[in-house]
Amino acid sequence: MWALRNVSFQVNEGEALGIVGHNGAGKTTILKILSGITTPTAGEILIGGVVVNDLPPRERRIAMVFQSYALYPHLSVFQNIAFPLKAQKVKRELHRGKVNWAASLLGIGHLLLEAQESRMDHPTTMRSIELMGAKVIPAMATL
Repeated sequence: MWALRNVSFQVNEGEALGIVGHNGAGKTTILKILSGITTPTAGEILIGGVVVNDLPPRERRIAMVFQSYALYPHLSVFQNIAFPLKAQKVKRELHRGKVNWAASLLGIGHLLLEAQESRMDHPTTMRSIELMGAKVIPAMATL
């Protein structure tokens, strides 16, 4: 039995990839293989034209976001988004720029400003779509 069969696609630099499909279609398997969490049984994974099958996840610079909105409720939206940067020991002075860049790509940069101005800047005060953005942005900010 195959989890995936004959999968091939190309994502150009600067593009974002979203994978949709029914339960059991292989979406998570594709993401795990791309990120290096799972090893493919056949074929090659190329990133930037380089075969990365043997590279550990950290060296692939691939971000993965799960469907759940698991955010830290005691942290602000900005702090949630910047958390992976802190974990990767990215210089603190770069955090704001990276967070704003990633938020602007998704067209939700205004949410950061609105949240700060209204003091409603914790995940418990956000709508579902805002929570989704707050989950996607940290992954993008680390790239």
